[in-house]
Amino acid sequence: MAEFQAIIYRISGMRINETKKILLSSRLLRRLRATGIATYGEYLKLVQSIAGKAELDAMMDAVTTNETFFFRHDNHFAWMEAYLKDLSSQAMKGLRPKKLHIWSAACSTGEEPYSIAMMLLDNKLILNGWELKILATDICSTVLETARKGRYQGRTLEQIPLKKLKRYFKDSAETGFLEVKPELMEMVEFRKHNLMQQMIPLRRFDLVFLRNVLIYFDKESKTKALDRISESMASEGYLVLGVAEDTLGCCKSLKKIQSWLYQKEAG
Repeated sequence: MAEFQAIIYRISGMRINETKKILLSSRLLRRLRATGIATYGEYLKLVQSIAGKAELDAMMDAVTTNETFFFRHDNHFAWMEAYLKDLSSQAMKGLRPKKLHIWSAACSTGEEPYSIAMMLLDNKLILNGWELKILATDICSTVLETARKGRYQGRTLEQIPLKKLKRYFKDSAETGFLEVKPELMEMVEFRKHNLMQQMIPLRRFDLVFLRNVLIYFDKESKTKALDRISESMASEGYLVLGVAEDTLGCCKSLKKIQSWLYQKEAG
């Protein structure tokens, strides 16, 4: 598995430790079965070859996909509610322009950016006339395809209040699924992006969500990712991490506000 671990680290910055080797081998086995390849050695040769570029992407999709759900960590969204009210107050006093750009980095199957979009629409009275943009990115093509379709079922929907379910979702043509309504879908731009290998196109984000990603990174990968994110943030913009994550001082321009919340220094 060491060769696969090295490839995954080089591409994504994710360090798969010894305790995750069984999980890694089981996910790789799915790709062996899908391609009809008999051994891990043969599969390794494929993903290392020029002809295996498409399968390398499929492999990365398989090993980096993680579970998520709507309104994960409700305290983050309670903070966001207060943040939006503060932004509105500042704009009314002429202290800031009426625009808000948000980046959901490593958005997976879309639950996070759609949750953010619901927050914005719920506060549309105080954000009337604002330029509101949500960019949602992920390294995996498969999860982005799911996100763009906006169809969900089961556990992932359980945290959504009933009022929001009725307002923002409709029955899907696919039995057992609910589908995001167009007004919500239109608020989010989905794009493939690798935090470790690409700069985000020039845009200054007021708020960045990077949750449950850094836990898979070593210090070198954290530093690289956080430096790039910081460069894309507006002065005094906020970064939201997962509840068990920390920057570990990897980015000097970010100061800790709460255990999961950081703010970029002014200037």
